[in-house]
Amino acid sequence: MLGRIMIFVVTCCLFAGYVASGYAGETKVGGHIKLKLYDNIDGRHNDVSSYDYAGFSFSEMLLYFTQEINDQISLDLQPQFSASTGATPKFGSDIGKQKTAAKNVKADFGGWVKAVLKAALPMGYEASFGIVKPRFTMEYGAELYWEDEFNGSKFAANTYLAAMHDTGIEIYKPFELGAVSLPAYLYALNGGYQYSDNNKSPAVMVHVEPEIGRLKFTGSYFVGKWDDNDALQAARWSYGLMYSYKAFSCRGEYASGKWDGALSNGTADVQPSGYYGKLFYRYAPWGRVMLHYNIVDNNYKGLLAVTGPGGERYVTWTPGLQFTVANGSIVQVQYDIADWQQSDTGGHVTDRLQFNRLTVGWRATF
Repeated sequence: MLGRIMIFVVTCCLFAGYVASGYAGETKVGGHIKLKLYDNIDGRHNDVSSYDYAGFSFSEMLLYFTQEINDQISLDLQPQFSASTGATPKFGSDIGKQKTAAKNVKADFGGWVKAVLKAALPMGYEASFGIVKPRFTMEYGAELYWEDEFNGSKFAANTYLAAMHDTGIEIYKPFELGAVSLPAYLYALNGGYQYSDNNKSPAVMVHVEPEIGRLKFTGSYFVGKWDDNDALQAARWSYGLMYSYKAFSCRGEYASGKWDGALSNGTADVQPSGYYGKLFYRYAPWGRVMLHYNIVDNNYKGLLAVTGPGGERYVTWTPGLQFTVANGSIVQVQYDIADWQQSDTGGHVTDRLQFNRLTVGWRATF
């Protein structure tokens, strides 16, 4: 009921604002591009040692289009184009065997990262309607990992943990409570379906980012129905902490969730969990060093799509360097040290990947 009320009220506000004001007409265009300069992997799949070299590649391009319709309403579009080489090792394949053949790699339209109408409402509120990219975690929703790494971690690029893509309504309001800054977000969403809802019950999510001095806390909670019959509940939650002092900074987040009856034909729940920690030291205005640890622990097989019962555990250490070569342009070096395991329902390891991966990439925002 809350989701339906939010949809009705904000839609009315959007329509009223559009009718009431004249056109402002200002258009802004920008983009973000990812190019891989070097990618080398060596390690073991079970008892088989091998290596892989991915070479130069185009990874991703986002375009940003912002149009001011009038003083209250603007349009924000972010189409994505991407190409995947499949270079990341995966269970069931020796290192190098999982990669897509070079002649078959193509850059295609990858969908919409964001496509919203945004309205400025009274009392400092903002409302966005469309593909909103919910701010479920800072690592993915706020795109903080873009500044740190070329390849997103198993925690970040994971729609069961840090990542969330959905269509609905986002209401934003920054609050000031004495010495505490409290940006807050409230969402009514489809419930995990980016372009259309699969049932009649909108999901609801709240996200807050209280900040006290150098400390910043984050927290999110999502709840809704996930199945076509509108009977089974899904809940997701995350919380985190960020801190900075002079040249040092750190942050970490934890995320988990529960999809009732989504495993083994409705006989068990899907329950992923994971966390990461990052420590940074800026040794120069143009340079920063990083140490990143992350772990993902699932009670099912199939990281991004549940394929069956069992378990998967991903443990990765990533030391890295970031070099700012120009305003909005970063060269990123990361060295992943990974130990990934897949197990059966009894907890016995059935597949294991242990590898080291050196990646050099370039990100540029214009």
